[in-house]
Amino acid sequence: MKIPQPSQCSKRALAATIVRRLSTAITLLLALFLAVCVSLPAQAETVIVSTLAGSGEPGFADGKGSAARFNQPHVIVIDAMGKLLVADTGNRRIRIITPEGEVSTLAGSEGCCADGEENSARSNKRRIEKNAAGDLYVVDTANHRILKFTPKGEISTLAGKEKGFADGEGSEARFNHPHGIVIDAAGNLYVGDTENHRIRKIVIQRP
Repeated sequence: MKIPQPSQCSKRALAATIVRRLSTAITLLLALFLAVCVSLPAQAETVIVSTLAGSGEPGFADGKGSAARFNQPHVIVIDAMGKLLVADTGNRRIRIITPEGEVSTLAGSEGCCADGEENSARSNKRRIEKNAAGDLYVVDTANHRILKFTPKGEISTLAGKEKGFADGEGSEARFNHPHGIVIDAAGNLYVGDTENHRIRKIVIQRP
């Protein structure tokens, strides 16, 4: 006896029925999954704030933890060793903080003296950026300069000299209360020259 074969239309109808049933099953499973997820209690994050260094009183002192003192610290960057480099604005210093909370002074000192790089080291530091070699570039807002601090603590004026506006090489350039600074992958610096209403680019050409 010859068994009749299903027609092409019957095959399509059977396939459509299977697809509908699979779609219904998937929809039910998805709804069940969402219901279980919604019913589970949310896992709240635990946020813990602690003091790494500083006593809470303005002043200046190197030391560990609360034995150290700062005066209006502003900007922080971190180096490859996990040390924090802090612009201690009120004290006119660059401070270093180890991961253990030990604070020391990289550059700067209190008081005022004759014009020059040492005076710049005592200036009001607002922003910091760091290159791959560990050099720090500091925006010296009050003195309208960009300073460079090496890992050895050496200080120099990278660009700028006095208030004004001028493009040019090194000390020939002029800024007017610069603030922000960033560095790109090529080592070029970009400075927010606030009172000149310009974004300045500093290209460091090495031998």
